[in-house]
Amino acid sequence: MATITRRCLYFPDDSSPKQPVEERTLEFPPAIGFDDVVCDLLECPPRQWRSEMIFSDDQLAVLNGHEDGSPPLRPFTIYEAYMGHNTIPTRPLNSRAARLLSCPHSRGPIIVMKMTCTKGILGGIQEINNQPLTLPEIESSHFQHKRQEYAAKKMAHNEVVNDLFKGWNSDIIAGLEMD
Repeated sequence: MATITRRCLYFPDDSSPKQPVEERTLEFPPAIGFDDVVCDLLECPPRQWRSEMIFSDDQLAVLNGHEDGSPPLRPFTIYEAYMGHNTIPTRPLNSRAARLLSCPHSRGPIIVMKMTCTKGILGGIQEINNQPLTLPEIESSHFQHKRQEYAAKKMAHNEVVNDLFKGWNSDIIAGLEMD
């Protein structure tokens, strides 16, 4: 089994203001798991990381009313950020990631990966490849515009979903109390 490499953009937190945002290549030898490499970079305990989709052509299509998102077998791009999960309240802010990724509460080191994916005819997303990601790309007006559009539409969608389910727990509890 060969070593797998993944390219990413590394955002150090505010405790290292002079350390630049850097392109990195992560190596995953056969016996080493994702946690072993990523947790070391994020400075968090094993399995204590989380990911957040920063942008997805597929999800943007869904948010724009295309129920199935991107068509099957058509490549689309996903940007995903990884950060320490349980370190959020105790870690230094990450102002650069907060500003460039529109994630205002970013804390601790963060890595961002860019992937090209497709959907199968019967569904399921498969990664085709891991793309290089540069700071100029993240800073570009093109990326910033699509990130802002995605974030706004995702927030509006979440508000609609929350409104739909508001009160469900109280209805269920009230129903149980009546029995």
